Amino acid sequence: MIDQVKLEKLLGRSLTDSEINDFEMFLEVSLLKLEQLVGSPLKPVSEKRLFSARSGYRAVGVDIFRTFKSIKRCDTDELIKAVPSYNGILSNGWFNQIALNQRITTCDNYPVTLEIDADWGFDELPSDLALVLAMIFDMVANSSRELAESKVESKRVEDFSVTFVHDKTVDQRIRELFGLTIDCYKSQYKGELR
Repeated sequence: MIDQVKLEKLLGRSLTDSEINDFEMFLEVSLLKLEQLVGSPLKPVSEKRLFSARSGYRAVGVDIFRTFKSIKRCDTDELIKAVPSYNGILSNGWFNQIALNQRITTCDNYPVTLEIDADWGFDELPSDLALVLAMIFDMVANSSRELAESKVESKRVEDFSVTFVHDKTVDQRIRELFGLTIDCYKSQYKGELR
């Protein structure tokens, strides 16, 4: 997904010896954190996954995918025609929703499980997500050092006053810096749409 050279370019610096020695571990933790923030697995894989669709609905929010091969209702084994979309937009290189050709109907109004066979995740992370991953990597790799250091938020000379930074989690810092980017990739309607 991302290698050491690309990560260094995105960070604008060389990795430290500690970051190089534990690169795989820091990258794995960072990727898991990014997937948690985006709400979707990002590693490329081709497989079948199950999603729920309520009776009367025409679209389903799903994990990020590049292409889908088939959609099948698990209760009837009926193949369903559909169009991929990205938060309601039909043209994009990746998708996070599937618009079905007709509304799901059941006699008891219970949700229907759909089996979706697709190419999930990204072969290569888009540049904006790669930058977010690099920033998470930096925070994860340096979090123990930062916890040991005091961080001053503001100082005032007259009447001498010092304000220390309140500890923020990696999630809070990343959302503060990259909230719009994360929201772009997060399905706005994970699970079900009308």
